[in-house]
Amino acid sequence: MEAVGRIWYISTRPSFAMALPLHAGASHPLTADAIHHAAGRWLPDGKRIVFVGAESGHRPRYYLQDSPQSPPRAISGEDILFDRNADDIVLSSDGRQLAAAMQDQSVQVFPIDGGQPRLVPGVTGLTPVAFCRDESLLVYHSGGMPAHITRVNLQTGKRSPWRDLDPPRTGLFGIQPIRVAPDCESYAYSAAYSPGIVFVVSGLK
Repeated sequence: MEAVGRIWYISTRPSFAMALPLHAGASHPLTADAIHHAAGRWLPDGKRIVFVGAESGHRPRYYLQDSPQSPPRAISGEDILFDRNADDIVLSSDGRQLAAAMQDQSVQVFPIDGGQPRLVPGVTGLTPVAFCRDESLLVYHSGGMPAHITRVNLQTGKRSPWRDLDPPRTGLFGIQPIRVAPDCESYAYSAAYSPGIVFVVSGLK
């Protein structure tokens, strides 16, 4: 299933979200439904989870699940863009909002507990990275090299440069995923390389 240049890998069987202990103990399922789960994050309360998933015959969307026993509730429509190999589920520090890239190239902010999403003004064709504590949003052009990350004021749409991630270019084919701490100071990213060899052949007739 393809959407605006990105490929969704949706299996024919549902995949479930599991909680793994940090120390000794057994894992346990967090979900038990017919949804194929692609990615998930805990909310700050440590009880609820937000995940990206797709029901059979449908495109991915965001869901909220209050507990392993409760049914998931859709937060978004099926018009989101999400690459599970690169994108993060971008939650505000209080866990009340979620920022998502959309198929129409906009970025929207969804209230976790229900309500209408709002458009992030002045942002087109960009992918959200993280909310900052002042409730601004970091965004970038996915696939760009270097990765120019911009801070956007969610109220006015005013944009200002944040960081340029520019690792050595030789053999570089991707800068992702990118992860930013809530203070919007510390960050980490992966630079993917695929070096090759160029051969020169002479004397051919």
